[in-house]
Amino acid sequence: MVRGRDNIFFDVSGADFSLDTSAAATPEVPAPENVSLSAASNTAINIDFSPGAGGGVNYYNAMCVGAPQSAPFSGSAVPGADFNFEQSTSSSIQLAGVGSVSPEGLSVSVDITHSYRGDVIIELTSPSGITAELKGLDGEDYSDDVIETYVVSGVSGEPIAGEWQLTVSDGFEGDDGVVNSWSISGTGLTPPRTVEGSATPEVAFDDSRPATSQIQLIAEGDISPDEFEVEVNITHSYRSDVVLELESPGGKRIALRQPVADDSGDNVVGIYPRTLRPETPFSELAGESLSGLWSLHVSDRAPSDEGILMSWSITQQQYVFSGDGTSSPVRVNALPTDNSYTCRIAGIYSDVSPYRQSESKLAGELVLGSLPTPTGNAEGMFSNLLQVIFGIRSWTSGADGAKAEDSDSETEAKAKGAPVAARGLGSPEAIPLFGALGSALLVVFVGLMGWRAGRSGRD
Repeated sequence: MVRGRDNIFFDVSGADFSLDTSAAATPEVPAPENVSLSAASNTAINIDFSPGAGGGVNYYNAMCVGAPQSAPFSGSAVPGADFNFEQSTSSSIQLAGVGSVSPEGLSVSVDITHSYRGDVIIELTSPSGITAELKGLDGEDYSDDVIETYVVSGVSGEPIAGEWQLTVSDGFEGDDGVVNSWSISGTGLTPPRTVEGSATPEVAFDDSRPATSQIQLIAEGDISPDEFEVEVNITHSYRSDVVLELESPGGKRIALRQPVADDSGDNVVGIYPRTLRPETPFSELAGESLSGLWSLHVSDRAPSDEGILMSWSITQQQYVFSGDGTSSPVRVNALPTDNSYTCRIAGIYSDVSPYRQSESKLAGELVLGSLPTPTGNAEGMFSNLLQVIFGIRSWTSGADGAKAEDSDSETEAKAKGAPVAARGLGSPEAIPLFGALGSALLVVFVGLMGWRAGRSGRD
Protein backbone atom coordinates (compact mmCIF):
# COMPACT_ATOMS: atom_id res chain seq x y z
CA MET A 1 0.00 0.00 0.00
CA VAL A 2 1.15 3.53 -0.78
CA ARG A 3 -0.31 6.49 1.07
CA GLY A 4 -1.19 9.45 -1.09
CA ARG A 5 -2.58 12.88 -0.45
CA ASP A 6 -5.40 13.28 2.08
CA ASN A 7 -4.58 9.84 3.52
CA ILE A 8 -5.77 8.03 0.41
CA PHE A 9 -4.08 4.62 0.10
CA PHE A 10 -3.33 2.86 -3.19
CA ASP A 11 -2.86 -0.87 -3.66
CA VAL A 12 0.25 -1.37 -5.79
CA SER A 13 0.60 -5.13 -5.27
CA GLY A 14 2.30 -6.69 -8.26
CA ALA A 15 3.06 -3.29 -9.83
CA ASP A 16 6.44 -2.77 -11.47
CA PHE A 17 7.74 0.63 -10.43
CA SER A 18 10.61 2.37 -8.66
CA LEU A 19 10.87 5.38 -6.38
CA ASP A 20 13.45 8.14 -6.79
CA THR A 21 14.30 8.88 -3.19
CA SER A 22 16.72 11.64 -4.20
CA ALA A 23 14.06 13.73 -5.91
CA ALA A 24 12.89 16.83 -4.07
CA ALA A 25 9.29 16.87 -2.90
CA THR A 26 6.91 18.91 -5.04
CA PRO A 27 5.82 21.88 -2.95
CA GLU A 28 2.21 22.82 -2.38
CA VAL A 29 1.13 25.71 -4.58
CA PRO A 30 -0.25 28.51 -2.39
CA ALA A 31 -3.18 30.49 -3.74
CA PRO A 32 -2.90 34.26 -4.04
CA GLU A 33 -4.62 36.29 -1.33
CA ASN A 34 -6.34 39.68 -1.04
CA VAL A 35 -7.29 39.53 -4.71
CA SER A 36 -8.89 42.54 -6.43
CA LEU A 37 -9.03 44.09 -9.88
CA SER A 38 -8.98 47.52 -11.48
CA ALA A 39 -9.02 49.04 -14.94
CA ALA A 40 -5.51 49.74 -16.24
CA SER A 41 -6.99 51.34 -19.37
CA ASN A 42 -10.03 50.96 -21.63
CA THR A 43 -8.47 47.73 -22.93
CA ALA A 44 -6.62 46.28 -19.93
CA ILE A 45 -7.36 44.99 -16.42
CA ASN A 46 -4.91 44.72 -13.50
CA ILE A 47 -5.33 41.83 -11.05
CA ASP A 48 -3.83 42.83 -7.69
CA PHE A 49 -2.99 40.26 -5.00
CA SER A 50 -0.70 39.25 -2.18
CA PRO A 51 1.37 36.04 -2.52
CA GLY A 52 0.12 33.13 -0.49
CA ALA A 53 2.15 31.75 2.39
CA GLY A 54 4.99 29.42 1.44
CA GLY A 55 6.88 28.83 -1.80
CA GLY A 56 6.07 26.79 -4.87
CA VAL A 57 4.92 29.51 -7.31
CA ASN A 58 6.87 30.32 -10.48
CA TYR A 59 4.30 32.73 -11.89
CA TYR A 60 0.64 33.74 -11.68
CA ASN A 61 -1.94 33.23 -14.40
CA ALA A 62 -5.00 35.50 -14.67
CA MET A 63 -8.04 34.87 -16.86
CA CYS A 64 -10.87 37.24 -17.70
CA VAL A 65 -14.09 36.01 -19.32
CA GLY A 66 -15.93 38.55 -21.47
CA ALA A 67 -19.71 38.65 -21.37
CA PRO A 68 -21.39 37.98 -24.72
CA GLN A 69 -23.63 40.67 -26.16
CA SER A 70 -27.09 39.56 -27.16
CA ALA A 71 -29.81 40.56 -29.59
CA PRO A 72 -33.11 38.92 -30.55
CA PHE A 73 -33.68 37.57 -34.05
CA SER A 74 -36.81 36.39 -35.84
CA GLY A 75 -38.24 35.63 -39.25
CA SER A 76 -41.39 34.16 -40.78
CA ALA A 77 -42.76 32.72 -44.01
CA VAL A 78 -46.22 31.93 -45.40
CA PRO A 79 -45.55 29.31 -48.09
CA GLY A 80 -49.06 27.79 -48.37
CA ALA A 81 -47.31 24.77 -49.91
CA ASP A 82 -48.86 21.31 -50.44
CA PHE A 83 -47.12 18.04 -49.55
CA ASN A 84 -47.94 14.33 -49.53
CA PHE A 85 -46.31 10.90 -49.41
CA GLU A 86 -44.83 11.27 -52.90
CA GLN A 87 -43.75 14.92 -52.63
CA SER A 88 -42.24 16.81 -49.67
CA THR A 89 -42.07 20.60 -49.52
CA SER A 90 -39.43 23.07 -48.34
CA SER A 91 -39.67 26.69 -47.29
CA SER A 92 -36.83 29.10 -46.44
CA ILE A 93 -36.37 32.07 -44.15
CA GLN A 94 -33.37 34.35 -44.69
CA LEU A 95 -32.02 35.77 -41.43
CA ALA A 96 -29.60 38.68 -41.19
CA GLY A 97 -28.90 38.61 -37.45
CA VAL A 98 -25.39 38.75 -36.03
CA GLY A 99 -23.75 36.27 -33.70
CA SER A 100 -24.64 32.66 -32.94
CA VAL A 101 -27.68 30.88 -31.54
CA SER A 102 -27.63 31.03 -27.74
CA PRO A 103 -27.35 27.96 -25.47
CA GLU A 104 -31.12 28.11 -25.01
CA GLY A 105 -31.56 27.23 -28.68
CA LEU A 106 -34.22 28.74 -30.91
CA SER A 107 -38.00 28.42 -31.30
CA VAL A 108 -39.74 27.24 -34.44
CA SER A 109 -43.52 27.69 -34.70
CA VAL A 110 -45.44 25.83 -37.41
CA ASP A 111 -49.00 25.90 -38.71
CA ILE A 112 -49.62 22.80 -40.84
CA THR A 113 -52.94 21.42 -42.04
CA HIS A 114 -53.13 17.61 -42.18
CA SER A 115 -55.88 15.08 -41.48
CA TYR A 116 -53.54 12.65 -39.67
CA ARG A 117 -50.75 14.53 -37.97
CA GLY A 118 -48.92 11.39 -36.89
CA ASP A 119 -47.70 11.01 -40.49
CA VAL A 120 -46.08 14.45 -40.63
CA ILE A 121 -42.27 14.71 -40.50
CA ILE A 122 -40.69 18.13 -39.91
CA GLU A 123 -36.99 19.03 -40.18
CA LEU A 124 -35.08 22.31 -39.80
CA THR A 125 -31.74 22.87 -41.58
CA SER A 126 -29.35 25.65 -40.58
CA PRO A 127 -27.33 27.74 -43.07
CA SER A 128 -24.28 25.53 -42.48
CA GLY A 129 -26.19 22.30 -43.16
CA ILE A 130 -26.95 21.09 -39.62
CA THR A 131 -30.36 19.37 -39.64
CA ALA A 132 -32.64 19.06 -36.62
CA GLU A 133 -35.70 16.81 -36.60
CA LEU A 134 -38.58 18.70 -35.01
CA LYS A 135 -41.17 15.97 -35.44
CA GLY A 136 -40.96 12.36 -36.56
CA LEU A 137 -43.51 9.69 -37.45
CA ASP A 138 -45.96 8.81 -34.68
CA GLY A 139 -48.48 6.15 -35.68
CA GLU A 140 -50.46 6.61 -32.48
CA ASP A 141 -51.12 10.34 -32.95
CA TYR A 142 -54.56 10.37 -34.62
CA SER A 143 -55.23 14.12 -34.32
CA ASP A 144 -55.32 16.49 -37.26
CA ASP A 145 -53.09 19.50 -37.97
CA VAL A 146 -49.73 20.43 -36.48
CA ILE A 147 -49.85 23.77 -34.70
CA GLU A 148 -46.85 23.69 -32.41
CA THR A 149 -43.81 25.61 -31.19
CA TYR A 150 -40.61 23.57 -30.95
CA VAL A 151 -37.47 24.44 -29.00
CA VAL A 152 -34.45 23.36 -31.02
CA SER A 153 -31.38 23.08 -28.81
CA GLY A 154 -29.21 21.07 -31.19
CA VAL A 155 -28.31 24.16 -33.26
CA SER A 156 -26.84 26.12 -30.33
CA GLY A 157 -23.69 27.87 -31.51
CA GLU A 158 -24.78 27.96 -35.16
CA PRO A 159 -24.35 31.34 -36.91
CA ILE A 160 -27.69 33.12 -37.27
CA ALA A 161 -27.14 34.81 -40.62
CA GLY A 162 -28.14 32.85 -43.69
CA GLU A 163 -30.90 30.65 -45.06
CA TRP A 164 -32.86 28.48 -42.60
CA GLN A 165 -34.94 25.81 -44.30
CA LEU A 166 -38.01 23.93 -43.08
CA THR A 167 -38.71 20.62 -44.82
CA VAL A 168 -42.06 18.89 -44.32
CA SER A 169 -42.92 15.43 -45.61
CA ASP A 170 -45.59 12.74 -45.18
CA GLY A 171 -44.42 9.34 -44.00
CA PHE A 172 -47.54 7.44 -45.02
CA GLU A 173 -49.68 7.51 -48.13
CA GLY A 174 -53.35 8.45 -48.26
CA ASP A 175 -53.38 12.02 -46.93
CA ASP A 176 -52.31 15.43 -48.20
CA GLY A 177 -51.16 18.40 -46.14
CA VAL A 178 -50.46 22.12 -46.43
CA VAL A 179 -47.69 24.14 -44.75
CA ASN A 180 -49.62 27.32 -44.05
CA SER A 181 -46.94 29.29 -42.21
CA TRP A 182 -43.91 29.01 -39.96
CA SER A 183 -41.58 31.28 -38.02
CA ILE A 184 -38.23 31.17 -36.26
CA SER A 185 -36.98 33.23 -33.30
CA GLY A 186 -34.36 33.28 -30.58
CA THR A 187 -31.47 35.19 -29.08
CA GLY A 188 -28.11 35.64 -30.77
CA LEU A 189 -24.87 35.93 -28.79
CA THR A 190 -21.86 37.84 -30.07
CA PRO A 191 -18.43 37.25 -28.49
CA PRO A 192 -16.27 40.16 -27.33
CA ARG A 193 -13.98 39.54 -30.31
CA THR A 194 -13.91 37.39 -33.45
CA VAL A 195 -10.54 36.71 -35.07
CA GLU A 196 -10.72 35.81 -38.77
CA GLY A 197 -8.40 35.16 -41.66
CA SER A 198 -8.82 33.74 -45.16
CA ALA A 199 -6.91 32.85 -48.33
CA THR A 200 -7.88 32.00 -51.93
CA PRO A 201 -4.78 30.26 -53.30
CA GLU A 202 -6.53 28.35 -56.14
CA VAL A 203 -3.46 26.11 -56.24
CA ALA A 204 -3.41 22.63 -57.86
CA PHE A 205 -2.10 19.49 -56.16
CA ASP A 206 -1.70 15.80 -56.99
CA ASP A 207 0.22 12.75 -55.74
CA SER A 208 3.56 14.31 -56.77
CA ARG A 209 2.80 17.96 -55.96
CA PRO A 210 1.44 18.75 -52.48
CA ALA A 211 0.15 22.27 -51.85
CA THR A 212 0.52 24.60 -48.89
CA SER A 213 -1.35 27.83 -48.20
CA GLN A 214 -0.83 30.21 -45.28
CA ILE A 215 -2.94 32.68 -43.30
CA GLN A 216 -1.44 35.33 -41.02
CA LEU A 217 -3.45 36.02 -37.87
CA ILE A 218 -2.74 38.99 -35.60
CA ALA A 219 -4.43 38.54 -32.25
CA GLU A 220 -3.74 38.33 -28.53
CA GLY A 221 -4.46 35.08 -26.72
CA ASP A 222 -4.49 31.34 -27.26
CA ILE A 223 -6.70 28.88 -29.12
CA SER A 224 -10.13 28.12 -27.66
CA PRO A 225 -10.58 24.69 -29.29
CA ASP A 226 -14.38 24.47 -29.29
CA GLU A 227 -14.78 27.93 -30.82
CA PHE A 228 -12.08 27.44 -33.44
CA GLU A 229 -13.19 26.66 -37.01
CA VAL A 230 -11.48 25.96 -40.31
CA GLU A 231 -13.50 26.22 -43.52
CA VAL A 232 -12.18 24.54 -46.67
CA ASN A 233 -13.20 24.53 -50.35
CA ILE A 234 -11.28 21.89 -52.31
CA THR A 235 -12.24 20.48 -55.70
CA HIS A 236 -11.21 16.88 -56.41
CA SER A 237 -12.75 14.10 -58.50
CA TYR A 238 -12.09 11.40 -55.86
CA ARG A 239 -11.85 12.95 -52.40
CA SER A 240 -10.98 9.63 -50.75
CA ASP A 241 -7.36 10.38 -51.75
CA VAL A 242 -7.19 13.85 -50.15
CA VAL A 243 -5.11 14.48 -47.03
CA LEU A 244 -5.42 17.74 -45.06
CA GLU A 245 -3.15 18.92 -42.24
CA LEU A 246 -3.28 22.16 -40.25
CA GLU A 247 -0.10 23.63 -38.75
CA SER A 248 -0.12 26.26 -35.99
CA PRO A 249 2.37 29.16 -35.79
CA GLY A 250 4.21 27.20 -33.09
CA GLY A 251 4.68 24.18 -35.35
CA LYS A 252 1.92 21.97 -33.94
CA ARG A 253 0.57 19.88 -36.82
CA ILE A 254 -2.78 18.05 -36.71
CA ALA A 255 -4.66 15.97 -39.28
CA LEU A 256 -7.95 17.34 -40.54
CA ARG A 257 -8.49 14.56 -43.06
CA GLN A 258 -6.89 11.21 -43.89
CA PRO A 259 -7.63 8.90 -46.85
CA VAL A 260 -11.03 7.17 -46.59
CA ALA A 261 -11.26 3.86 -48.47
CA ASP A 262 -15.02 3.82 -49.00
CA ASP A 263 -15.62 7.49 -49.90
CA SER A 264 -15.95 7.85 -53.68
CA GLY A 265 -17.49 11.32 -53.66
CA ASP A 266 -15.91 14.42 -55.09
CA ASN A 267 -14.73 17.67 -53.46
CA VAL A 268 -14.04 18.51 -49.81
CA VAL A 269 -16.25 21.44 -48.86
CA GLY A 270 -17.32 22.36 -45.33
CA ILE A 271 -16.36 23.66 -41.93
CA TYR A 272 -14.24 21.77 -39.39
CA PRO A 273 -15.55 20.77 -36.87
CA ARG A 274 -19.09 22.02 -37.53
CA THR A 275 -20.00 20.10 -40.68
CA LEU A 276 -16.81 18.07 -41.17
CA ARG A 277 -15.18 16.01 -38.44
CA PRO A 278 -11.41 16.51 -38.07
CA GLU A 279 -9.24 13.41 -37.81
CA THR A 280 -7.44 14.99 -34.84
CA PRO A 281 -9.67 16.86 -32.38
CA PHE A 282 -9.04 20.58 -32.04
CA SER A 283 -8.46 20.03 -28.31
CA GLU A 284 -4.90 19.15 -29.39
CA LEU A 285 -4.45 22.86 -30.22
CA ALA A 286 -5.26 24.03 -26.68
CA GLY A 287 -2.63 26.50 -25.51
CA GLU A 288 -1.35 27.27 -29.03
CA SER A 289 -0.99 30.96 -29.80
CA LEU A 290 -3.53 32.48 -32.17
CA SER A 291 -1.12 35.05 -33.53
CA GLY A 292 1.22 34.07 -36.33
CA LEU A 293 1.36 32.14 -39.58
CA TRP A 294 -1.12 29.24 -39.93
CA SER A 295 -0.52 26.70 -42.70
CA LEU A 296 -2.86 24.29 -44.48
CA HIS A 297 -1.07 21.35 -46.13
CA VAL A 298 -2.97 19.49 -48.87
CA SER A 299 -1.79 16.32 -50.60
CA ASP A 300 -3.06 13.43 -52.71
CA ARG A 301 -2.10 9.87 -51.77
CA ALA A 302 -2.99 8.20 -55.08
CA PRO A 303 -2.21 8.79 -58.79
CA SER A 304 -4.59 9.65 -61.64
CA ASP A 305 -6.43 12.56 -60.01
CA GLU A 306 -5.71 16.23 -59.48
CA GLY A 307 -7.32 18.65 -57.06
CA ILE A 308 -7.42 22.40 -56.45
CA LEU A 309 -7.32 24.15 -53.08
CA MET A 310 -9.73 26.93 -53.96
CA SER A 311 -9.98 28.71 -50.61
CA TRP A 312 -9.85 28.27 -46.85
CA SER A 313 -10.37 30.35 -43.73
CA ILE A 314 -9.91 30.39 -39.93
CA THR A 315 -12.39 31.79 -37.42
CA GLN A 316 -11.88 32.01 -33.65
CA GLN A 317 -14.50 33.44 -31.32
CA GLN A 318 -12.79 34.90 -28.25
CA TYR A 319 -14.47 35.00 -24.86
CA VAL A 320 -11.48 34.18 -22.64
CA PHE A 321 -8.40 36.42 -22.26
CA SER A 322 -5.34 35.75 -20.13
CA GLY A 323 -2.17 37.25 -18.75
CA ASP A 324 0.87 35.99 -16.80
CA GLY A 325 3.19 37.65 -14.30
CA THR A 326 5.55 36.89 -11.46
CA SER A 327 4.31 39.61 -9.12
CA SER A 328 1.32 41.85 -8.45
CA PRO A 329 -0.36 43.20 -10.46
CA VAL A 330 -0.85 40.75 -13.31
CA ARG A 331 -2.23 42.56 -16.34
CA VAL A 332 -4.65 41.15 -18.92
CA ASN A 333 -4.18 43.20 -22.10
CA ALA A 334 -5.90 43.65 -25.46
CA LEU A 335 -9.44 43.41 -24.08
CA PRO A 336 -12.27 44.66 -26.31
CA THR A 337 -13.78 47.77 -24.76
CA ASP A 338 -17.45 48.32 -23.88
CA ASN A 339 -17.70 44.91 -22.26
CA SER A 340 -18.05 43.30 -18.84
CA TYR A 341 -15.35 40.89 -17.60
CA THR A 342 -15.20 38.44 -14.72
CA CYS A 343 -11.64 37.58 -13.71
CA ARG A 344 -9.77 35.00 -11.62
CA ILE A 345 -6.12 34.33 -10.79
CA ALA A 346 -4.08 31.30 -9.67
CA GLY A 347 -0.50 30.49 -8.81
CA ILE A 348 1.41 28.15 -11.16
CA TYR A 349 4.33 25.84 -10.25
CA SER A 350 6.07 24.99 -13.54
CA ASP A 351 9.08 22.95 -12.38
CA VAL A 352 7.15 19.69 -12.84
CA SER A 353 5.21 18.22 -15.75
CA PRO A 354 2.32 18.67 -15.90
CA TYR A 355 2.37 22.05 -14.18
CA ARG A 356 0.64 22.38 -10.84
CA GLN A 357 -1.88 25.07 -10.04
CA SER A 358 -3.19 26.59 -6.86
CA GLU A 359 -6.83 27.23 -6.10
CA SER A 360 -8.07 29.94 -8.43
CA LYS A 361 -9.31 33.06 -6.66
CA LEU A 362 -12.10 35.31 -7.90
CA ALA A 363 -10.93 38.87 -8.48
CA GLY A 364 -14.35 40.27 -9.34
CA GLU A 365 -16.26 41.79 -12.24
CA LEU A 366 -15.39 44.97 -14.09
CA VAL A 367 -16.83 46.95 -17.00
CA LEU A 368 -14.43 48.49 -19.50
CA GLY A 369 -15.97 51.41 -21.35
CA SER A 370 -19.76 51.66 -21.54
CA LEU A 371 -21.75 48.48 -21.22
CA PRO A 372 -24.50 48.06 -23.87
CA THR A 373 -28.02 47.55 -22.62
CA PRO A 374 -28.64 43.78 -22.58
CA THR A 375 -31.60 42.36 -24.48
CA GLY A 376 -33.45 39.11 -23.97
CA ASN A 377 -32.08 36.89 -21.22
CA ALA A 378 -28.43 37.92 -21.67
CA GLU A 379 -27.81 38.52 -17.96
CA GLY A 380 -29.15 35.11 -17.02
CA MET A 381 -27.21 33.42 -19.82
CA PHE A 382 -23.93 34.98 -18.71
CA SER A 383 -24.61 34.16 -15.08
CA ASN A 384 -25.15 30.52 -16.00
CA LEU A 385 -22.07 30.64 -18.20
CA LEU A 386 -19.84 31.86 -15.39
CA GLN A 387 -21.15 29.20 -13.04
CA VAL A 388 -19.97 26.59 -15.51
CA ILE A 389 -16.61 28.25 -16.17
CA PHE A 390 -15.75 28.66 -12.51
CA GLY A 391 -17.06 25.29 -11.42
CA ILE A 392 -20.02 26.40 -9.31
CA ARG A 393 -22.42 23.97 -11.01
CA SER A 394 -22.78 21.82 -14.10
CA TRP A 395 -24.99 22.28 -17.12
CA THR A 396 -27.75 19.82 -17.80
CA SER A 397 -28.82 18.93 -21.31
CA GLY A 398 -32.19 17.61 -22.28
CA ALA A 399 -31.56 17.38 -26.01
CA ASP A 400 -28.95 15.93 -28.31
CA GLY A 401 -26.35 18.35 -29.64
CA ALA A 402 -25.72 18.57 -33.35
CA LYS A 403 -22.57 16.83 -34.49
CA ALA A 404 -20.54 16.56 -37.66
CA GLU A 405 -20.60 13.28 -39.52
CA ASP A 406 -17.46 11.17 -40.02
CA SER A 407 -17.74 11.22 -43.80
CA ASP A 408 -17.46 14.28 -46.03
CA SER A 409 -20.20 12.71 -48.15
CA GLU A 410 -22.66 13.24 -45.31
CA THR A 411 -22.25 16.70 -43.83
CA GLU A 412 -25.81 16.75 -42.59
CA ALA A 413 -26.00 16.28 -38.82
CA LYS A 414 -29.02 15.37 -36.75
CA ALA A 415 -30.29 17.17 -33.68
CA LYS A 416 -33.55 17.13 -31.83
CA GLY A 417 -36.28 19.62 -31.11
CA ALA A 418 -39.17 19.39 -28.68
CA PRO A 419 -42.52 21.13 -28.30
CA VAL A 420 -42.58 23.92 -25.75
CA ALA A 421 -45.09 21.93 -23.76
CA ALA A 422 -42.38 19.35 -23.14
CA ARG A 423 -39.38 21.63 -22.84
CA GLY A 424 -39.77 25.37 -22.30
CA LEU A 425 -37.16 27.99 -23.10
CA GLY A 426 -36.78 28.84 -19.44
CA SER A 427 -36.18 25.31 -18.21
CA PRO A 428 -32.68 23.94 -17.49
CA GLU A 429 -33.25 21.07 -19.93
CA ALA A 430 -33.41 23.55 -22.79
CA ILE A 431 -29.80 24.68 -22.21
CA PRO A 432 -27.32 22.26 -23.78
CA LEU A 433 -23.56 22.51 -23.93
CA PHE A 434 -22.86 25.47 -26.21
CA GLY A 435 -21.11 24.04 -29.17
CA ALA A 436 -22.00 22.52 -32.45
CA LEU A 437 -19.22 21.74 -34.54
CA GLY A 438 -17.73 22.63 -34.08
CA SER A 439 -19.49 24.46 -32.37
CA ALA A 440 -19.48 24.11 -27.89
CA LEU A 441 -18.61 27.37 -26.28
CA LEU A 442 -19.21 26.25 -22.73
CA VAL A 443 -17.00 23.21 -23.04
CA VAL A 444 -14.19 25.49 -24.17
CA PHE A 445 -14.60 27.60 -21.07
CA VAL A 446 -14.54 24.57 -18.83
CA GLY A 447 -11.38 23.36 -20.55
CA LEU A 448 -9.69 26.73 -20.44
CA MET A 449 -10.48 27.20 -16.80
CA GLY A 450 -8.45 24.06 -16.27
CA TRP A 451 -5.82 26.75 -16.87
CA ARG A 452 -4.60 25.68 -20.25
CA ALA A 453 -4.18 21.93 -20.01
CA GLY A 454 -1.09 22.06 -22.15
CA ARG A 455 0.59 24.39 -19.68
CA SER A 456 -0.74 23.62 -16.25
CA GLY A 457 -2.20 20.75 -14.24
CA ARG A 458 -4.36 20.39 -11.16
CA ASP A 459 -3.00 19.42 -7.76
